[in-house]
Amino acid sequence: MKQLLFAVLLAFCLGSSAYEVNANAVELKINDGKFGIFAKGSKCFGWLALPPEDASLINVQVRDGELIFDTRAYYTKYPTGKNLMIGWHGLRPDEFVCTPKDGKPARKRNRMEVTGSASAGCVADLLVLANKGTAFWTVRKQSFSGRENETLVLEPAIPEGVESIWLRTDLKSPGIYRFRSVKFLSYEPRSKERPDASINHIRNGGAESGYSNLSTQSLEFARHTATGKYVDWRGITVNSQNEVSIDRSTAHTGRCSWKLIKKADPSYGRLHFNPVPYRAGEPTSFTAWMKADRPMRAEMGLFLANGCAAVKTVSVGTEWRKFEFYMPSWGAKGKDFQVFGNIVNAYPAPTGLVMPYLVPGEKQNGTLWIDSVSYAIGG
Repeated sequence: MKQLLFAVLLAFCLGSSAYEVNANAVELKINDGKFGIFAKGSKCFGWLALPPEDASLINVQVRDGELIFDTRAYYTKYPTGKNLMIGWHGLRPDEFVCTPKDGKPARKRNRMEVTGSASAGCVADLLVLANKGTAFWTVRKQSFSGRENETLVLEPAIPEGVESIWLRTDLKSPGIYRFRSVKFLSYEPRSKERPDASINHIRNGGAESGYSNLSTQSLEFARHTATGKYVDWRGITVNSQNEVSIDRSTAHTGRCSWKLIKKADPSYGRLHFNPVPYRAGEPTSFTAWMKADRPMRAEMGLFLANGCAAVKTVSVGTEWRKFEFYMPSWGAKGKDFQVFGNIVNAYPAPTGLVMPYLVPGEKQNGTLWIDSVSYAIGG
């Protein structure tokens, strides 16, 4: 079990919809390895306690408007198996908003901001956790770039039923972390122009432009460097590569279609199309015309990053037919598709892009033809 270094920082709240801990308004009291952090002029305080043998491994200071944590000695002694946790408490129920049970986006959004600096590459996890009510927690891993006064952001969708929350910043690397403030607020985003649902963001959905704007995964991508075996993300050994080609003998429209042959299961190699935009809360439509040499299941997927994707499984017959993966609201779960991970606030979220893919389903072998692929948002 990991030993958790736990610091509780209670601080004054500003306004009815904003919580802020400001390093200009705290002072330290240190006694026998216990670090007390007190808000000046109030009863708000925090504490940080270490086992006696580790008391000298963490250096905590307040200087020049910064709350400073030096973790270098701690992680020199404990390079693995430990985690430094800073907890921030004191949020009131009126300082966050919950997402309705119907899956529709809330009128306001939650936003956690941590402003500070650290050496380039130092990692901090931002977390929001339920204190009372429905069980809930979410995390976003971030790395500092080495610039002064960076702002790390997490925008959590908190489910209905959560009655109170607390925040956490986990310091995951040896280094000097300098915090100026930790904030949490709910805000109403400025209205944006609705996306044009008539735009197809897939640049080459019918193989008419050769292999441009298309990618697939080679079996070599799964080779384990130590053993030389091909192992997928689940740890399953894979020895078969799906074959992707352009078929000029059959098409739904135009002259060509994509041809994907799966000879064994499990296998490697999805048909990935160019990255396309998404927008939280907006409808998303991913469509493709497909047929197969025998009835089979196929996956229609929208992939963000490892552990973060949305997938729909469809049944493909031997005649051309249109299939649609429709999400009424990006980020909300649906009955006929699966969502893996947090597809709104996952670590690739700043790009605002997702990668559509198609592939024969698990325990399915045969040939799958694909044509007239499209992707649209907003309708």
